[in-house]
Amino acid sequence: MLASDAIRDLLSRQKPRRITRENFRRAAVLVPIYWRDEQPHMVFTQRSVHVPHHKGQIAFPGGSIDLDDPDELTAALRETEEELGIPRSQVELLGALDDIITVTHFVVSPFVARIPVDFPYRPSEFEIAEVFDVPLAELADPTRLREQTVSFEERPYPIYYFDHGGRNIWGATGKILRQFLAVTELMPGDVVSDDSLPTDL
Repeated sequence: MLASDAIRDLLSRQKPRRITRENFRRAAVLVPIYWRDEQPHMVFTQRSVHVPHHKGQIAFPGGSIDLDDPDELTAALRETEEELGIPRSQVELLGALDDIITVTHFVVSPFVARIPVDFPYRPSEFEIAEVFDVPLAELADPTRLREQTVSFEERPYPIYYFDHGGRNIWGATGKILRQFLAVTELMPGDVVSDDSLPTDL
C-alpha cells in the first residue's frame, strides 16, 4: 500500500482544477490519512443533526470559507482543528484534488494530508456525531463501490457509493474519495470533473 511520499508524488503530477460559480458558497475539506504499521487509514466524520447542511451524512472535516480565511487550505485546516481538535502544526499537506460542486450550491476544495497516528480527537459536540477510520485497502476494494449515473441538467452525472460496515459513503464525500482513488491509482478509472457541469446549475 502507498506511503505518504508516494501519495504526495502522485498528487503533484496533476494540477487541481479550480471551479468558479457565481452565487455558490466556497468550502474546503481535509482528507486526513494516518499510517499504522505502514498501512494507510482514511478518517471520516459523521455530521450531527444540528448542522445546517448535510445533516447526519458522512463527510471529511471541513466547511465554509470565512472572510478571515486567506485561502481554501487555511479554511480546511481551521475547520479540521475546530471539528476534530487536530492543530494545523500536526497536519502535513500531501496535495490537493479537483474542486467539486454540491447540489446544495457549494464549490468544495479538497486537500489531502497526513495526520498523526492515534491522535486523541476532540470532536465538536455540535458538529460531529462520530469519528471513524477505514483502511485504504478496504476503500480500494471495487466490490465496495457502486456507481449510479443520473441525468442532471440533461447531462450524465455519476454518483459514487462506498459501503463500509453498513455505512454509506456517498455524495460529495464519495466523489472526493473516488477522485482520490483514481489519482493515486488505487482504483483506476475516469472521474468526470465537475468543471464540465453547466454554469447555470
